[in-house]
Amino acid sequence: MIRRKRYAFLFFFALTSIGIIIKSIQCVHDGGMMHLFLGASQLLYHQINIYNHPIPIIKDISQEYSYSPFFALLLIPVSFFNGNVMEYLWLLLNVFFIYRCIKILSVQLNSTRLTELQKELIVIFTYGFSFRFILYNFGEAQMTIFLLYVCLEGFNWFQNKKWIAGSLLLALGVSIKILPVILIPYLIYRSYYKESIGTVLFIALFFIAPYIFFNGDYVSGLYHSWWNVINPTNTTFVSNENSEHEGVQRLSGLCAALFTNETQRYNITRNICEMNASELNWATTILRLVFVAITLLFIKSFPFRKRSNGIQMNWELSYLLLITPLIFPHQQKYAFVLIAPAVAFIIRYLMLNWKNKNEVMKVRIIFSFLLASFILTTLTTDGIIGRHLSDVANYFKLISYGTIILIIPLYLSKPEKEAFLTKQLI
Repeated sequence: MIRRKRYAFLFFFALTSIGIIIKSIQCVHDGGMMHLFLGASQLLYHQINIYNHPIPIIKDISQEYSYSPFFALLLIPVSFFNGNVMEYLWLLLNVFFIYRCIKILSVQLNSTRLTELQKELIVIFTYGFSFRFILYNFGEAQMTIFLLYVCLEGFNWFQNKKWIAGSLLLALGVSIKILPVILIPYLIYRSYYKESIGTVLFIALFFIAPYIFFNGDYVSGLYHSWWNVINPTNTTFVSNENSEHEGVQRLSGLCAALFTNETQRYNITRNICEMNASELNWATTILRLVFVAITLLFIKSFPFRKRSNGIQMNWELSYLLLITPLIFPHQQKYAFVLIAPAVAFIIRYLMLNWKNKNEVMKVRIIFSFLLASFILTTLTTDGIIGRHLSDVANYFKLISYGTIILIIPLYLSKPEKEAFLTKQLI
């Protein structure tokens, strides 16, 4: 038994190591996001607007910064070091974040009915399902694996009564990239008042931090520019979704593909009707609200009531993480690593009920949807089907469809009512 467990985690480290080696080389050659972050910190240090100046990543290639002013401030001390060295260090930190995510999920998904082999298979299958997106994060030195860790570790600390540490970590994630903010309304709904108030207070502290070091008007201008970048209802931004490259897989990109006219590619038409920019903005906003409203189907309780069953809360959290890369702007393929907890819950259900004669039809339905999602999200990578077919898959936003499909098996995989087995997870 111990030997099998050792082999499972050796498998994990082997895959991660291969990914780090390949994608670290790619980062140095192509330029990763750490160069963008450090460049923004240098602009902030010299009090230049970090949102109006494209930042060089490598020779002849520049990108625009879209993270918070606080994040740029946080990185100023390390922005004087070599960008490649800092990128390698960041990738090594990502290995730790993946390890912690697996550790936390292993505890969250535990059950007295699971054998040691089944627990290991949940880890391996979930990791394999998400591996494409993990590699994207390593290839670009992105922040999404860190944000996944922030959400899982923050909830882990909340459930273990470490609300100050959890609030600080969650606030740090929100203050760097806005995505984890989706969890604050959920905490309030579940009457985690100390945790939600603590998170908001830490966010406020991080928000005012740039004012301590720089001119107030300059910092206010930065926050105004940042809001223009992240505002999901920005009509100009939404209408320009189709002009971006095929890595755009978020809901706004999917709506732009379906509801706007465009130059036909691959001799295939993907739009079903034509909307103007204002109509497209409304359609995207309504669809975002639909996905948010579906949260109530997972919660199924009146507001301001705590869950006594921790595994139920983690199941609800997995849905919020699942829809995050869909409903937020600026999310590309790397952001879909956030679907990993939802995949883990689905696989857990299949492991528990595969031989249950009373659940045969339900298991088949869940497995069919999971398999369809795996084909659309993971098997459409160019490393499996080739560059051309992968480009066609991206053109049709198949990752978005594959993620949306996951909602059905996740809903059907509601965890059983049993004692939550989490102890003090260090």
